[in-house]
This record gives sequence, C-alpha cells and structure tokens, in this order.
Amino acid sequence: MDSFLRSEGAADLSCEHEHSARERMISRDEADWPIVATSLLLRRPVWTQDRDFFRSGIPTWTSETVEHYFRTL
Repeated sequence: MDSFLRSEGAADLSCEHEHSARERMISRDEADWPIVATSLLLRRPVWTQDRDFFRSGIPTWTSETVEHYFRTL
C-alpha cells in the first residue's frame, strides 16, 4: 500500500483530499493521512485494526466485522 500511495498517480489523486484528511488525523497519527485521503477519494471504508482511524469520520471495517459480514451472506 505504501508504494502505491507514493506513486505519482495516487499522489495526484489524493492531494485534492489532503487538507481534509490531515485535519481528520491531526490528533491521531497524521502520517496516516494518505490512507484517509484515498478513502475519501474512493468513498470507501478502511479495513484496519489501527485505532487511530476510529472517530475520524472515516468508515472502518475491522477483521472481525469483515468476518461477521461474510458469515451472514
């Protein structure tokens, strides 16, 4: 994922959401802003166990919620 986020195309795409992403992560781990920007850009949740994303306004899925989802199909 890191190499994708450092690629030129991904950087261009996520830059439009950089300010919002940094604001959401400022009291958490601001280094995670590219993941938040990508989530905002794609309008998709983040699959993570990292609690820094919780309460950031970004929808998150944990491994437990993904597992539960697939069990209920």
